[in-house]
Amino acid sequence: MKRIYAVFFLTFISLILSTSKSFCLTRNLNNDWIISSASEVKLNQSIINKLGQILDINKRLKINSVLIARNGKLVFEKYFNSYNMNKSNQLKSLGKSITSILIGIAIDNGFIKSVDAKIIDYFPEFRNLPGWDKNKEEITIRHLITMTAGFDCGDGLMTNKCINDIFFSDDMFKAYFQLNLGVKPGTVWFYNDGNVMILNRIIELASNVNIVEFQKKYLDSILGIEGNLASIEMCPRDLAKIGQLILNKGKWNNKQVVSETWLIESMGTHFIVDDNFMGKYYGFFWWQYKFNVEDQSFLTHYAYGNGGQFIFIIPEENMVVVFTGDNYNNYKSMSQPLGFLVKYILNAV
Repeated sequence: MKRIYAVFFLTFISLILSTSKSFCLTRNLNNDWIISSASEVKLNQSIINKLGQILDINKRLKINSVLIARNGKLVFEKYFNSYNMNKSNQLKSLGKSITSILIGIAIDNGFIKSVDAKIIDYFPEFRNLPGWDKNKEEITIRHLITMTAGFDCGDGLMTNKCINDIFFSDDMFKAYFQLNLGVKPGTVWFYNDGNVMILNRIIELASNVNIVEFQKKYLDSILGIEGNLASIEMCPRDLAKIGQLILNKGKWNNKQVVSETWLIESMGTHFIVDDNFMGKYYGFFWWQYKFNVEDQSFLTHYAYGNGGQFIFIIPEENMVVVFTGDNYNNYKSMSQPLGFLVKYILNAV
């Protein structure tokens, strides 16, 4: 069984680190979306049209898609660089936000006792590691999902340098637990890609279902998402469904997919982050920011992945915005979509 999971996770990680694309399947032409226009949902149509025109002209921006949904209707959808509605993008770290939903589902279904469950209880064999620091036994799921586990992943706490060594080690879970504990868990925020690996594995151990099948059963099949691979790649319309699920307080077609209580906690601010690149406020693998446009303020929750993958959720405007792109390892992957969101989308409200 360990060998099977090892092979699965090597495949999982290789896909995360790649930038290849595949195709999604759609159940029908609109993929369960009601298609409308911006003006019909009280968005300024001319401003929204300008966004499409600019992106049509500037293909060098490496933005592959932009979708806007308001009041449950898809009102803007544009693709660039040979993309279309059925071509997926690698999610990169945006997949962490989907894992956050899956953790909530696992708790809702009783597979995991609570977000404060200690992670060592799922990996008891690592208590016998040489030089074991017993403080590691205090690390909880909450610490992992808020990026406050306390592990030192390289040159100081604010780095993610060790992650490739962990993913390609003989035993990636053991390598993770062998990291030095730099600070007390729950006290300092710093980014560590290994956290999501551990959380996905906890879901598997708790439910006795591999993470791909778990997501298909408890999330994708309910939302009508097909042809995706767990939290690794997804088509833009399906990303918009994830955002709409959040807006719907965890419901889809009157079925409670994930509890509203979990989503409220996930979207809340658990740490104020000293990170000018990503954002300032961090929840359970979700970012939060308040955008100001003239005399209006828009509280926005968002998921972000390297290359320009975004799900923006603006609850007060009942709106979801999706960006996908190929600006990997480039500051523009962050700055350009944020700029377009403010100048053309929020300004159209």
